[in-house]
Amino acid sequence: IAGGIQPGTLQRAFTLALRENGLLARFLLTWPPRRLRIWNEHTVPESVRADVGRVFDRLLDLDFDYGSDGEPCPKIVILSPQAKAAYGRFYNRHNQELIDLTGDLAAAFSKLEEIPLRLGLILHLTRWAAGDSVNPNIIDVESMERAITLTEWHKVETTRIYEILA
Repeated sequence: IAGGIQPGTLQRAFTLALRENGLLARFLLTWPPRRLRIWNEHTVPESVRADVGRVFDRLLDLDFDYGSDGEPCPKIVILSPQAKAAYGRFYNRHNQELIDLTGDLAAAFSKLEEIPLRLGLILHLTRWAAGDSVNPNIIDVESMERAITLTEWHKVETTRIYEILA
């Protein structure tokens, strides 16, 4: 789920109490800096639209595993040993940072601990759906490192936005 909200509305909606109880911490917030917009006639090329469509079609075709009773059950996707090691290094660094935080920022950072796993799955399956020769059932180190990079960026954004909200 992605959406937009005006900064003032966000500030009024997420009071200190709602930040401290962890509700806001469950969102990945971004607030890109304003950029000068300049009119242009550029459009997305049809080939790019078709490529994106194929990625979504392939992702939508992913299926559940099925249990011995024939009922659908979740498909287990694992981390490669290298991806697991990369996540372990992130986990230790992240929790070293977290130990010094307090209040609602500590709540937000505690939720960011798991984000590389979630983003790693999304990035890995998107790479697979786009035609990369990766095993969709084993998240590789490249996907994990990309997910960690995105999470580190989200940590900076979270800190910046929480400072604005305070």
